[in-house]
Amino acid sequence: MENYSILLWQLFNIAGILLIVYLVVLLVKKFRKSA
Repeated sequence: MENYSILLWQLFNIAGILLIVYLVVLLVKKFRKSA
């Protein structure tokens, strides 16, 4: 049971990192268009 919760936590962290990277890419594209 413990291993399952750790795996779930790792998946959650990876999803959060991907979301942050995606938002940064969107911001960079917006800045490049406005610049």
